[in-house]
Amino acid sequence: MKALIVEDDQQSQQIYVRTLVKLGFDTFTASSIDEARRLLESHTFELMLCDMRVQNERGIDLLRDTHTTLEEHHTRVIVLSAEQRFEPEVTAMKYGTFVTKPIPPSTLSRIVTRLITAH
Repeated sequence: MKALIVEDDQQSQQIYVRTLVKLGFDTFTASSIDEARRLLESHTFELMLCDMRVQNERGIDLLRDTHTTLEEHHTRVIVLSAEQRFEPEVTAMKYGTFVTKPIPPSTLSRIVTRLITAH
């Protein structure tokens, strides 16, 4: 299984990588939206973790632009945000499971396991 982590914070990125590797994923990381787009064009992922804010770009734009491809490949999406505002959560729910950061590795493991076994 392959997972794409779209996160520009290196510390968070490494926590997600370690957590997903323990669950058996081959992980790919993208620190920018452009990098994520290139990876999505060249790979099929079972899982994608996407931060709502990556550098000065919006992760939700990536999800909106790649939504059809993600659905065709049955990619499960976890949308991450440090923002507590209600509007991003509602928007994100169309594209995947919304999670507020920081997320403990044990919680991330439970969410990923539930998403993967549900399909």
